[in-house]
Amino acid sequence: MERKRKEDNQNQNFDFETSKQQLSKTAELCLKLAEQLDSKSLCQRPKSSEHNKLKSENQQLKQQLGEVIDANLHWQKYNVERDNYVISLQNALESKQTQKCACASREPADVLTEAQQKEVDKILLNAKAKTSSIEKEKEQLQDSIRDLRLTIHQKNQEIENLKKSAARNQDSHRSSNHSNVDDYVNMLKEQIRAVTEDFEAERRDREEAHSKILELEIQLRQLRNSRSNFQLYHQGNTVVDG
Repeated sequence: MERKRKEDNQNQNFDFETSKQQLSKTAELCLKLAEQLDSKSLCQRPKSSEHNKLKSENQQLKQQLGEVIDANLHWQKYNVERDNYVISLQNALESKQTQKCACASREPADVLTEAQQKEVDKILLNAKAKTSSIEKEKEQLQDSIRDLRLTIHQKNQEIENLKKSAARNQDSHRSSNHSNVDDYVNMLKEQIRAVTEDFEAERRDREEAHSKILELEIQLRQLRNSRSNFQLYHQGNTVVDG
């Protein structure tokens, strides 16, 4: 059981690092494209021969957003796995507490000292508090993820509208049309940059939640060790008394 949990932890850590690298790479590509658009805006207004280049850049932008969506879906899978793991930890803690109460009711002489009882209760309360905190953060992360997915969907729709508008005006050489397209692309670029920053913030929140799960595992191991040590101590006293 312990070995399987360690293997699951290793797999989750690997997926966590892989997703983090993918998201970081996607963010860099988005920023690079944004810088290219900045540089392009300083040049002379595009001619009709450059209009196709603008359309190609828009397609690349859509591809980058698609990569961000894939990374977001991967994070959702990680959240589900993490939720199941937190639930298993809660069940384990409740089982230990139930066993402790059952042992106390069956064997009145086999009781913890006051100091030991306080220590066990403290560990249980801390573990439950951390679990409750993680669940609240999980709900907040899920709400944030839904908002980000909606934002990304809206950006995709805007890109599609931009492509359609560019296609309708492909044969037009009026500078005003080119200016409108450039302004719209600049606005879209800023929105994408904001979405990228939001994903970076989400990554930091998930790392913090992952650290708290590790702390909860340590608390559970301490509780198990305390109970095992107490049982060994009680068995030793029983042998001596006998």
